[in-house]
Amino acid sequence: MKKQEALAYLLSTSSRFFKRAVNKRLEKYGITTSQCAILRLLYNCGELSQAEIADALAGDRATIGSVISILYKKEYLKKNLDKNDNRSYVIGLTSKSKGIISDIESLSLEITNEALNGLSEDEVKILYRALNRIIDNLS
Repeated sequence: MKKQEALAYLLSTSSRFFKRAVNKRLEKYGITTSQCAILRLLYNCGELSQAEIADALAGDRATIGSVISILYKKEYLKKNLDKNDNRSYVIGLTSKSKGIISDIESLSLEITNEALNGLSEDEVKILYRALNRIIDNLS
């Protein structure tokens, strides 16, 4: 089997190219795709604990904690003591991050459209359905 026919190769390579394109366009905000994922999650879900963020993004809690710390230092996130548990914080967006969310959403849509260029609407639906099935099967 040629490597171009191997599923792992195709998924990994397409993901790497997609991430590279997003990171390039996020440079002007000084953030990465990992940081962007947290900002978008908090925008869509509101304030969350570090554990909730890690679970929602299927990420390692320590790694997510490092990314949160970076975003906090860049003043994109705020931390408030959890009203129900004084040992933990809830993480939320600052006005600085809220100001760039619409730009990030537009950027994401633009790159997605570039990536899907040349595919029919039916092919896109099949692609999304197949990728979601793969995720479900392996999670």
